[in-house]
Amino acid sequence: CVIKQEVIRPEVIGDFEQALRRSLAERPEYREKFTAPDARILVVDDTPMNLTVFVNLLKKTKININTAKSGDEGILLAKKEKYDIIFLDHMMPEKDGIETLKELRALDTPNNDTPVICLTANAVSGARERYLSEGFGDYITKPINPDALESMIKNCLPPEKLAAPSESGGEEPQAQDGGELADIVPDYVLFCDEIDVRAGVKLCGSAEMYMETLAIYAQSVSENAGEIERYLSAEDYRDVTVKIHALKSTSRVIGAVSLGEKAQELENAGNSGDYAKLMEETGGLLARYRALGEVLSPLAESGEDDGDLPLISDEQLAEAYGTINELAEMYDYDSIMFVMDSLKEYRMPDGEKERYRELKKAVSKPDWEMISAVTAKK
Repeated sequence: CVIKQEVIRPEVIGDFEQALRRSLAERPEYREKFTAPDARILVVDDTPMNLTVFVNLLKKTKININTAKSGDEGILLAKKEKYDIIFLDHMMPEKDGIETLKELRALDTPNNDTPVICLTANAVSGARERYLSEGFGDYITKPINPDALESMIKNCLPPEKLAAPSESGGEEPQAQDGGELADIVPDYVLFCDEIDVRAGVKLCGSAEMYMETLAIYAQSVSENAGEIERYLSAEDYRDVTVKIHALKSTSRVIGAVSLGEKAQELENAGNSGDYAKLMEETGGLLARYRALGEVLSPLAESGEDDGDLPLISDEQLAEAYGTINELAEMYDYDSIMFVMDSLKEYRMPDGEKERYRELKKAVSKPDWEMISAVTAKK
């Protein structure tokens, strides 16, 4: 088949690679709207990558954030701590966000009057009215727009907890400083047909956070694909649909727009009862998912080349593990990430490398029980 194309201008289009790098480097610098070091937020989502992105998006606001990966875990935390805002994912296995909210409101907790915001990847006409009728204060769509998230939080927090942005614009330099943003994203990611890097970087807040998110995505592909296949084999269409919903959400966050759209199509099929379509087309979706995971596989093993770093002492390592163990008991993900970032400055002893890998895997989920078990080892 030949389609005739009109020539608009005879000039050469140019170097696509150079143009992409230039467009990435010229992305405007992110600037937080406020800081709120005395504010406390709980976010509940069954997908670890979504929790990581949420925490990273708000890092510069200095808000204290607790995370939970199930409705039951979120309720447990809400019984213990007073929060200014609770963000609650709608689509979760076992107990979804609406069921979790109803159970939470039926209990007497410190959060009886705390606004609860629904996190949803299914923003359709009438969604706001539906969530309000279920008891939510509002909703925000996933992938989360950083500006929309900050604006919503600013409107919900008490004025006395809001402070002006820090003079420096934050603790960490942005990836685009000096026009070198593209140097942080490797070429095999920049030129992967399945990924829109610009969309992913925008949603994650910076290139550094984007690369962290990609690594978590890459690490979870094999396990997630296997779970979907097992549910499909057992004809557990509800959990297949929930898992495909999560795949849709995480794929959109990293800029895998087309993959996310296909997952949306199959999620719709599951929700409408078209199980024949799920059976016929989920294999193709997982093949694309695994192929993308293979492209990103170097990121899943990142952080192992530490030969030039100073060797951490036994005392320093014991102190770090002890601190992480205590923080895990309080579900303080933000502080755990601070300690994990400090460990990146050191080389692990040979006898500790496997334990450290287990810890990183547990933190990436986050799996609180595994974090406690790994750090409690002698």
